[in-house]
Amino acid sequence: MKRINIFATVIVLLSISLFPRNEALAQEFKTRSNKIGAPGIEKIIQDGNFNEAIVKLNEKLESEPNNTELLNLLGDLYNYMALYKEAINIYEKSYKIDSNSHALFGEAIVNFLIGDLDESKKQFIIVIRSGYRLIDSYNFMGKIELLNGDLAEAEKYFNKTYSIDSVNIDAITNLGIIYQQLELNARAEMFLKKAVDLSSNDSDSYLNLGVFYGMTDKFNEAVINLNKAISLNSNNKKPYRALGVLYLNHAIFAEAENNFNKVLKLDPFDSEAYFNLIVLYAQQSDYNKAIKTFEKMQILGLSHPQLYIAVSNIYFKQNNLEEALKYSKMQVASYPDKIEGYLALLGMYKFMGLDREYDELYEKVKEKIPLSSNNMTKEIHETITNFLNNNRK
Repeated sequence: MKRINIFATVIVLLSISLFPRNEALAQEFKTRSNKIGAPGIEKIIQDGNFNEAIVKLNEKLESEPNNTELLNLLGDLYNYMALYKEAINIYEKSYKIDSNSHALFGEAIVNFLIGDLDESKKQFIIVIRSGYRLIDSYNFMGKIELLNGDLAEAEKYFNKTYSIDSVNIDAITNLGIIYQQLELNARAEMFLKKAVDLSSNDSDSYLNLGVFYGMTDKFNEAVINLNKAISLNSNNKKPYRALGVLYLNHAIFAEAENNFNKVLKLDPFDSEAYFNLIVLYAQQSDYNKAIKTFEKMQILGLSHPQLYIAVSNIYFKQNNLEEALKYSKMQVASYPDKIEGYLALLGMYKFMGLDREYDELYEKVKEKIPLSSNNMTKEIHETITNFLNNNRK
């Protein structure tokens, strides 16, 4: 079975955000509400009186139904409130009136947030051609390509932003993340440290840098920056999770468990924390506690992309081959596009002497691994060898 890469469970796309509830957004609402003759709306929104803001904007729309500035402000408000269906309806209505770029820009953002990356990409391309809000549009295009796994395209868009605005935290942070993924660590460190220098009171900047140091085996630097992130925002669960992962990777189990439990105190439904606890208990050979944690995840309706592999591994170490095989099969059934489950199941079939099942699955694996036949055979052989050698007591 493939070794579970624990640090991969830390979300690194931390800079992805939209319309943060901060002073910048309030200022944008203020500027636009004054422009359309609706002063004071920004204060109502900032105070959280969304119902009053919605009523006032709709009252103005009754006398000015084709005022796209009003419509766009209402769409932005719904976007801000995460009422995405309402936001899209308003943006579409505005766009039909005069094909204005802000309506398309707003709809592109909503599609990004709801995960329709293809539609969002198409819309941002049109927005960029119009020259509207280029920095924001380039950043979103970079995030889309980053989420799609196209690092070259993502780098291109973030560099476009960086060439226009050399202190843009969004672009700087994501360029650091891209270079880390490309293993250009010196360049990655430069950008991530620059993000910290430019936003010394921002928890996420220290978090990103701390995660980077953890992934590049700079333990002391990782601990310092992750704790700094916590000191700036103790209600952010991500630094605790990253610290837990860091200590787990170094087999400092008490600290790891303590930090994962802090995550769960902040968010009792955090599947990553539960999964990491399962791995932690398994590494301590406390299999009963690991299985109890898994059962709690099931009760809560939580999952994880590598959960069934981890559970299969636990049962295998307990010599419970029937359950180990069951969860290897569940991994394949639950994540049919992920190769890890197939490789784990091949290992089980090989160990149990189920040659027919092994041969049938091997043919499927040929279609799943985009490698030459020799490389694929080597990959499978190494995976099965590791499975048999490393997952026994």
